[in-house]
Amino acid sequence: MHITIYADVLFITNLFSNLYLLLCTKKLTKNSAHFMRQLAGALLGSIYAVLLFFPSLSLLQGTMCKLLILLTLLCISFRFYSLKQFLQCALWFFGVHLLTGGLGYALFFMTQLGIQTGTVCSNGIFYWHVPIYIVLLAFIGAYGVLCATEKLLTFHAARKTNIYTLQINLNDTRITLPALMDTGNALYDPLYSLPVIIAEQNTVSFIEATHSHTVPYRTLAGETRTLSAVRPDFVTIDGITAPPCILAFTDTRLSFDGQYRALLHPALIQGGPYEYLAKSTADKQAAIQAASK
Repeated sequence: MHITIYADVLFITNLFSNLYLLLCTKKLTKNSAHFMRQLAGALLGSIYAVLLFFPSLSLLQGTMCKLLILLTLLCISFRFYSLKQFLQCALWFFGVHLLTGGLGYALFFMTQLGIQTGTVCSNGIFYWHVPIYIVLLAFIGAYGVLCATEKLLTFHAARKTNIYTLQINLNDTRITLPALMDTGNALYDPLYSLPVIIAEQNTVSFIEATHSHTVPYRTLAGETRTLSAVRPDFVTIDGITAPPCILAFTDTRLSFDGQYRALLHPALIQGGPYEYLAKSTADKQAAIQAASK
């Protein structure tokens, strides 16, 4: 079967393929290089891919020449401050390249799609005759999936690192539950001027019956509501005694997967980025106690 190879199609398809591989590597390695560097590297790879299809340029098909082009491409596309960083980037690039190439080979040569699109693989270079807009859409879609997956995994990892073991002590009763440090929780109790922990009501039902007052809060819709609340004897977070605080109850499920049952106020995390808030809260409480004597 005779297949006509068009240099412009070969150039464009490899340009987007190389750019995708380089951007994936940048995402995975957190390299700070500018996008224009990946574009320059992708251009070099595309030009080389076109030259490989010329029989008269057999010198470019050698292993050493391919390795040299690859090293040059990586040096153009990324910033390196150490040999370790370079090796890490090279390994990720090889890994993404092998994964993508393997999936492409399976897609085009183990199905009828390869025959339908006139796919050719020569010297490790893929050529398929498809409209440019399809290549562009495939590039945008694949990179979009990568970015969404990365954000999801990053969010999941960050949330796991912000989950603490909360222990509540009240009237000789103790309960332990997982709690999320919620940076958006800025709720203070107006009666005691203390930060508020919000817990699911069904997990602390034995305490809820002893609630002494309510804490007002404002919803995103602007409505003012209240939460039943009680002041525990003391609470610990990961075994460390937290500053004085208030425990409020909600009948809303806080975590759909049950990873946490309470929301911590940032001021309660000692030794962390909110330590100044905890100190401010403790100082405020000491002043209130001194004034009441």
